[in-house]
This record gives sequence, structure tokens and C-alpha cells, in this order.
Amino acid sequence: VKFSLDAETHDPTDVGVYQLRETNAMVEEFMLAANVAVATKLSELFPEAAILRRHPNPTAEMLRPMVQLGKALGLPLSDDVSTSSKAL
Repeated sequence: VKFSLDAETHDPTDVGVYQLRETNAMVEEFMLAANVAVATKLSELFPEAAILRRHPNPTAEMLRPMVQLGKALGLPLSDDVSTSSKAL
């Protein structure tokens, strides 16, 4: 998925299909693994001071382009904002 962002607010304005290559997936997996490892270590070493970032749930308006793209690709996505973003 490829997002277009507003130049001033950096909010997503559109979503499209991005051609995923095997190397992209490898890099993404390593980045996620590194983030999890660092967050785990920080929370173990500094439990009283570690501040871990947590993203807010998206709004229905923010999900709408993704849901429309998913439907066009035959993917059953929901725009129900009460659903966890991981469940999407």
C-alpha cells in the first residue's frame, strides 16, 4: 500500500497499490524486529521511565480509502473503528 500525504499536515490524502518486492519485505521484517527488541530492552531496563509510543486507532474517514482499495482487490476489510487496527 502506498500513501499520499498532505504537504502541510502530513495527513494521508490517498492510498494506492505499491509493488512489493522481496527485499522490501525483508527490510520491513528486520525493522519491526529491531523496534520490538529495543522496546523490550528499554522496558526491562527502565520500567519506570520507558516511554513507548502507541499509535491511536484510525478514524473511519482515515480507513475509507484503504477499505475501498481492499474491496477493489477482493480483500474483505472493515471500516469499523471499534476494531483493533491489528485485526484489519
